[in-house]
Amino acid sequence: MTSFVFYDFETTGTSPAFDQALQFAAIKTDDQLNPIEKIDIRCRLSDHILPSPIALSVTGVTPDMLLNQNLSHYEFTLRLYNLIQRWSPAIWTGYNTISFDENVFRQMFYQNLFPELYRTQTNGNMRLDLLKAVYACWGYGRANPSIPEVDGKLTSKLDTLAPHNGFNEHNAHDALGDVRATIFIAKLIRDREPEVWNVLMHNLNKVNVKAAFETGNILEIVERFGASPPKIYRGVFCGYNNGNQNQLGFFDLENANAEDFVTPILDQVKAAVEKSPKQIRTIDLNKMPLVFGHQNPTQEMQYAAQQIVANQTLRQLVGQALSERYDDQEEPELVEQQIYSGFYSNSDKALLDQFHRAAWDQRMPIIDQLGDIRLKELGMRLMNLYAPQFVSEAHRHEFWELIRQRWSGERFYGDSERNPGNTYSSVTEDMEQLKPDGKFEVSAEHLAAYAEFYEQRKV
Repeated sequence: MTSFVFYDFETTGTSPAFDQALQFAAIKTDDQLNPIEKIDIRCRLSDHILPSPIALSVTGVTPDMLLNQNLSHYEFTLRLYNLIQRWSPAIWTGYNTISFDENVFRQMFYQNLFPELYRTQTNGNMRLDLLKAVYACWGYGRANPSIPEVDGKLTSKLDTLAPHNGFNEHNAHDALGDVRATIFIAKLIRDREPEVWNVLMHNLNKVNVKAAFETGNILEIVERFGASPPKIYRGVFCGYNNGNQNQLGFFDLENANAEDFVTPILDQVKAAVEKSPKQIRTIDLNKMPLVFGHQNPTQEMQYAAQQIVANQTLRQLVGQALSERYDDQEEPELVEQQIYSGFYSNSDKALLDQFHRAAWDQRMPIIDQLGDIRLKELGMRLMNLYAPQFVSEAHRHEFWELIRQRWSGERFYGDSERNPGNTYSSVTEDMEQLKPDGKFEVSAEHLAAYAEFYEQRKV
């Protein structure tokens, strides 16, 4: 029997790398989406995180709630790391999870020194993002779920979508409330749009998606960019990324002329990948692409597809173009942004397991043995946050001086004109939007509490 885990985070802001989770809620169900077990936990704000006032106001989190929780962020992360293992294997399901919540998971595990960053994708686990399912229904003109309109524009936001379709128990911007609303949307699609649901279930396994592309058949993918409605693109597979077999090129038969690529050159292929609108689209097999079969293609489209599928030179150049796409990018300076800058060695993974079994007074020698410089830096951060008595005064001063520089905006990183994450300046700007004439009006009592909290937060 396949289990589903519907989950959601509430966080201090919109950056998984520089914000943190404050609440996690999940409901495990059976294969018929009947609840089996649930969890709803919160944690304290970490001392090195400066939260967004807007994020706090939207989720109704007060300074008292930030500071007076039983679990630290490290303990919270440990609970979730073990929970995934206990509930595996399952289909980890949410709303906009692949773009956001999955990255929250990864950053939590990374920044707290847990060895397995992709825990919801391994050991038999799979991922389902129901926002993508909604896009599929919307793109194909399906009636369910009905897409609501706000200020003259269609919206897929969960807090509007679920009530619009008859869900009357939605406690918006509370993790458990969003989980229940997501289950409602899942049942709606499963029961009223079974064709879409069955395709989604088939596409959960990237092996199935890969096999569909490799048939050489004309396929349809559904994607949404920005505020535009989801769009259906028709095309065929045209090559794998030489450095990443989870990424492939998809030749758009309606936006590109196959005849132009009979004798392709690398610069032409690179332009086809980069230009807008794209002639060759980039598909990530492990991000649940929405892939459907194309019915009744024209003879012209069939002939063009055959030309592309048979073009081995194009396939080789697509592989090269995709692999070289970001070759000129510099290594990010900040450790949070280096999460994908290489895999851990087996010896470091063993040390990380040892780290979590040890008491805090025994962890510094383990950090010293780590070979990965990222893990050393993150390990020292954890020691400064949770066991500063075992860190030298010089190291403590260096750590908090770096945090002060980030929050004050005194130091910039790379080509950015502002620091990643929140700063005192961005907090001030956000607080203006919470005032009576602002966009996110809050009560005078809450506004005063936020102002006092941020004043005390300064380092």
